[in-house]
Amino acid sequence: MPHKEFVGLKKEERRAFPYSNDMTIIYKGRTELEVGFWQSKFKVGDHGAIHDLPYTLKTNDGTRTEKSDNNALKMMRSIDDMLSRDNVQWFEDGTYQRRTNREFKAIYIYDLDKKCGV
Repeated sequence: MPHKEFVGLKKEERRAFPYSNDMTIIYKGRTELEVGFWQSKFKVGDHGAIHDLPYTLKTNDGTRTEKSDNNALKMMRSIDDMLSRDNVQWFEDGTYQRRTNREFKAIYIYDLDKKCGV
């Protein structure tokens, strides 16, 4: 797709657009997990700190990680690594954006030690 068309997509369309760095994670007979690069790049700003990426503090006490390709890829690897930790709980019947027109079935994984989920 030409760059001009890509930047013309809505934000939600760009985040779902296929990319060569997208990951499919297959883990011990579980449902395959799709980890999209563009979605990761969108999310890394607010969620990079829980994946041990560099961050700054915001005025509301939240954190901000730079939205770079490198940080998005590091966060994706952290998600992949998370699956092999001992104290992780799977929720395979979740919903994303529940009760909205963007609702879809989702799988959530929660690290009980780090108190973070994806």
